Amino acid sequence: KDTMSTVVAKDLGPWTIDLNKSYPKVDEVVLQDMAEVDYIPIETNDSMLWRGLDIEYLQKDLLIAANDYSGIMVYDGQGKALHSFNRKGNGPEEWTGISRVCYDRKADDLFILDMAAYRILVYDLKGNFKRSFRLPYVGAHYLRELVDFGPDELLAYVADNEFVRLSKKDGTILEKKDVRRGKGDLRLWIEYEDNYLATIYTDALIPSAEGGYLAAAYTLDTLYRITPQNVWVPVGTRTPQVTKTDPMEFVRPLFDTPRYSFVFSVKRMWNREADTGFPTTTYRIDKTNHQIHEIEKVTDANAEGSDRLIDFCEGEDVWVSVYYPEALLDALEKGRLK
Repeated sequence: KDTMSTVVAKDLGPWTIDLNKSYPKVDEVVLQDMAEVDYIPIETNDSMLWRGLDIEYLQKDLLIAANDYSGIMVYDGQGKALHSFNRKGNGPEEWTGISRVCYDRKADDLFILDMAAYRILVYDLKGNFKRSFRLPYVGAHYLRELVDFGPDELLAYVADNEFVRLSKKDGTILEKKDVRRGKGDLRLWIEYEDNYLATIYTDALIPSAEGGYLAAAYTLDTLYRITPQNVWVPVGTRTPQVTKTDPMEFVRPLFDTPRYSFVFSVKRMWNREADTGFPTTTYRIDKTNHQIHEIEKVTDANAEGSDRLIDFCEGEDVWVSVYYPEALLDALEKGRLK
């Protein structure tokens, strides 16, 4: 929940980041300065065990989490376990693995993306099977992300830089938007021995504070907002163009608030001997005046260990991070937890 109550009175058009320019630096941005931060203790049991940042959907009275080990886990808004179901298997009504999850609460449709089987399965929240449909994407060209996009559609990102709209009913492709445009191999990869390439992915669909999603692809020089009406609105741009940088430097959205856009740049650099690389820089753009600052880290004022990228889940347009008990106990002993 935004606490700044900022109204951007005038649309200044797209902002521009110059990657060759030095911007004023801010050592730390504290989440509590921008938003209310709530802590939800998650109840666990033998059938509802978490393995990381497993939250997929959150509203005031409902939380849905998922992983391959426990399947689908359903909680109330305070983290109390309600029920879980695990339909993992090789049958026609089962998933072989959970790649992504999204939930249409009005229709009580829970969509499970099972990319190992190239299909989407649909259940109600109790785990009753409704339907499934095959996907036309196989091999390296496969669906990576899936979000709810209105009463009849899903919005998805396909590896290799393609955004698609799908029918919720049967998976029919309603629209494709190819953003690669023949630019060549614009991926973030690590080159290992025997010419093996390991590709690193970051989220391509980030919730926008103005509604809809920010579209992020390595090939894009312009950051777009996909409105709920499926209009692509330019939000910001970068210079020089990605194909003009050496080593290649990509710009991606991190998260978005009513006043600020947070983005980061990452260079395609890797030290094979040290097994380190991909240097990043985080930027904060003020939507009221387009002032840009370079940010050292984004932290939670109450707990240590939060200076990492936080993730989003659908529902209340909230951003979430997961703390393990030992991190919170350490923060409590240091007097940081409030």
